[in-house]
Amino acid sequence: MAKRTDRSMRLLLSRQETQTLRSILGDKPDQTTPMSVRKRLLCALGAVLLTGLVSLGLIEPELARAIAKWVGLALGF
Repeated sequence: MAKRTDRSMRLLLSRQETQTLRSILGDKPDQTTPMSVRKRLLCALGAVLLTGLVSLGLIEPELARAIAKWVGLALGF
């Protein structure tokens, strides 16, 4: 019979340590509020524009580089 290897990480804790760890893990941070529709649309628009710029970079790298430079300057102000 082949020798069994246990690759799991076992942690043996005392009763007090277990209670402390469970109290820490039991505390859940405040629920975050869901993203507003406005933020979702802004993220989606950014993703679409970035995907378009990458696609343009595959076809016309110099044009994509010029657009990215212009947008970088516009967002810098």
